[in-house]
Amino acid sequence: MKAKKKNNNNVRCSFSVDASLAKKLEKMSKNLGKSKSEILREALSSYINYNETDDFSFALDALNELKSGDHGKAVKKLDDVIEKLKR
Repeated sequence: MKAKKKNNNNVRCSFSVDASLAKKLEKMSKNLGKSKSEILREALSSYINYNETDDFSFALDALNELKSGDHGKAVKKLDDVIEKLKR
């Protein structure tokens, strides 16, 4: 993927997708009234946020809940931690 720096703190990226995905993106863009770039930025951001595991603050929150004695909240947060780490 090539990246070019733009003035407004955005970086231009170019990459290839198969034709059927490009058609779906075009249709979605028209249906939602959003640019293809906007849809792709939102999708990429969601994907990265969903799969990102370098930030373990969510695990620390769960451990702090456990330490504080609120076992109900701790169990829920620990379940979330386990799910994130499985990805």
